[in-house]
Amino acid sequence: MKLVGGKLREWPPLLDKREIQDMVHGSISLFHPLDRVVDTREFQRLRELKQQGVTYFVYPCSTHSRFVHSLGTYWLAFKFVESLKRDSSLNITGQDHLCVSMAALCHDLGHGPFSHLFDGAFREASGAAPYTDVNGTWLPRGRPVEKAFLYDVVANSNDSIDVDKFEYLHSIERLTENARVLPDPRRGFPRICYAKKVADIVLSVGDSRQMLHNLMYQHRVVCAIETMVVKAMTLADKYLSYMGDDGVQYPLSKVTDNLEAYLKTTDAVLRDIANSTVPQMKEAQKILEAIERRNIPVMLSEVECGPSCADLKMISRKLKEELGENYDDNKIMVLARVMHRGLDGRSHPMTRVLLYDNKQTGEVVPQTVDEEWLRLKTPREAAIWSICLYVSRSMPTEERLKVSSAFDVVVTRSGLRSPESHRRNISS
Repeated sequence: MKLVGGKLREWPPLLDKREIQDMVHGSISLFHPLDRVVDTREFQRLRELKQQGVTYFVYPCSTHSRFVHSLGTYWLAFKFVESLKRDSSLNITGQDHLCVSMAALCHDLGHGPFSHLFDGAFREASGAAPYTDVNGTWLPRGRPVEKAFLYDVVANSNDSIDVDKFEYLHSIERLTENARVLPDPRRGFPRICYAKKVADIVLSVGDSRQMLHNLMYQHRVVCAIETMVVKAMTLADKYLSYMGDDGVQYPLSKVTDNLEAYLKTTDAVLRDIANSTVPQMKEAQKILEAIERRNIPVMLSEVECGPSCADLKMISRKLKEELGENYDDNKIMVLARVMHRGLDGRSHPMTRVLLYDNKQTGEVVPQTVDEEWLRLKTPREAAIWSICLYVSRSMPTEERLKVSSAFDVVVTRSGLRSPESHRRNISS
């Protein structure tokens, strides 16, 4: 590497690199100074965070770590920018290339134990203060508007098509080779656009994400286990602490207040709970033992609905009212599944994607996806929203019938589609 006037001129270096063998990507070249980032405590911690959270309780081989995922995401970002650099008019510098690669490599450093389970359901259940959403108060700095497309390589806020999701695909190279940076016809700034001939591959990014959430990440048993893990962590919170660099012991829900304490937390918190000799941990330990013994709540019913009807708290409250004294918080729970395609629950990514005509000569102007194509290729709802009824595995069949019937009444009165076609065998 060479610094000219305080700025990086040449990157990546030709020789200063480390080769890593990856099962998915083959040989990954880790160029200096990225190797120095990997060899830090903060990054090595990612080895102990599973990419798919508690999914491995249902799919035993689902043990992919955020460490491995981060290396893969870095390599995809590195190669994507390398492909875009072939267009010399974009003036992508070595410094640009390094910064995007660094962003991809570090994009998961902030995850807590079981990732989104920690920063979502657990923090809410433990009463921790919500995170501050910086959207709208921070704007990307450091690059002129001509380099706006660089911010979309790792985390694309325009259409959600980015390298963090490319690991869902087998056709990555075909997609990136047909990507071009062109001016957004409506807003003017440059965006990453794709050739019309790879529109189906672009579509598959979001479709693959939704399918994996439906079949794996939000599998009915995974959702039940997630709830049990959150409950165990919440019960253990006051008695499970990690020392910060200031000598203070931080409970699990407060470790984000001190970096040293936070770095000590990984998915191993479940082992910390299970092995604890603190008497107050007994209830949390019983939950973890129930998971190990497969004493997991069973799903009785699932009803699909639109975003306007997916009010989990309202359905839970009405079910309590319907069952009255027969409602037991320890035996009945209502959960929601939201499986979108990467953008949000209401918008399909393909409505935001820009395509260019790869057969066009002369000036190329990207366009939004044709309405007829969208009608034929995309569903009416961008996401799958559903409300699920779970009961204790030990609940007798007669009680299950009462709970299931009450749930049917509630969802019908609430204007949701009848769950008859989704009802499971209540005696299972």
